[in-house]
Amino acid sequence: MRRYGNGKCRWAGIEGTTYVDVDAMGDKARMAVALLRAADPEARACEQVEVHFESSGYYDPGKYSGPPENCYPEEGDDERQVTDVTLLLDQGQVRLADTLVRILASDPVVLTAVNGAEVEPPEPDYDAMWEAKRDREVDW
Repeated sequence: MRRYGNGKCRWAGIEGTTYVDVDAMGDKARMAVALLRAADPEARACEQVEVHFESSGYYDPGKYSGPPENCYPEEGDDERQVTDVTLLLDQGQVRLADTLVRILASDPVVLTAVNGAEVEPPEPDYDAMWEAKRDREVDW
């Protein structure tokens, strides 16, 4: 489970980028890139693709102290969706069409890279009721 910070947090639409070697991808994904390589002489030198994705999810660190009825294990979920794929060339970049993006997004090697990529951790959500209670307490 991916851990973000020390407190409960939710996030949506956090953007990330990862890179995948073309030769490491599966047959369908390599074929999609091969079509571009055949059509564009500059694309023949393409060895990597840049994969853009969005991450949405939540994390709760759990509670391990106190009465047993108030304790629970950590839990969370982090869903990733590929939004764009770009061929990296010596003389620039080529953005892939949506159809090719869908093909590459279903490739196991691409999915593994996307799921393993680091994203900027979100700030934890703070419980407004806890803050209100803390503000009411007076230190005598």
